Amino acid sequence: MTATLLRRPTMTARICTIAAALLALLAPQRALAQATSPTTININGGAQPAGQTYPTGQVQFGIRVPLKPNADNVLTLTGTDTS
Repeated sequence: MTATLLRRPTMTARICTIAAALLALLAPQRALAQATSPTTININGGAQPAGQTYPTGQVQFGIRVPLKPNADNVLTLTGTDTS
């Protein structure tokens, strides 16, 4: 005979679940916010830094970053508006 124990979620687990649900609802709206001025994207951490400035309203970007061969490449991306 086996007994199954059911646990009630703790208050912390409930709060985490609610916070995760709220973030899931709010994150897509924040990600789609439009810039009001040109945006500069800089990437550091590869073999050499890379960066580019994008016009207002550009929501996608692509930057080639040269990497160090046979090494860990920890990249840091920074986006700033130019206003």
